[in-house]
Amino acid sequence: MTTSKRATKRPLPPATGTCRWMSYIDPSSGNRWLHIAATTPSGRLVKEDYEVELLKGAIRLHKLDEDFNVVTYTVSTTWGNDNWTCDCPDATNRPERLHNCKHVRALKSAMSQMPK
Repeated sequence: MTTSKRATKRPLPPATGTCRWMSYIDPSSGNRWLHIAATTPSGRLVKEDYEVELLKGAIRLHKLDEDFNVVTYTVSTTWGNDNWTCDCPDATNRPERLHNCKHVRALKSAMSQMPK
């Protein structure tokens, strides 16, 4: 009988980039906007602006795609705990990524700097 070993996946590197709160506040919702600039593994810089909706136990990020359709990602949080999850394709399809997707990493950084 022959057994084969399955190759173990190497963890993907963490998402990298920067984020900053924008000065714009949506007058109809009162939501703030967050700018995320992330570097892809191939070195391409992707810049996106998200409307940030704070909910109890979650944060929703809304953006417009290239066809001007609204795309929403939900980041579930446990405040005071490091257990944050996102439902974006990167987080859903690549659970082995170290330190989560760009949305989680950006929100963790941005929430400590949120303007009043």
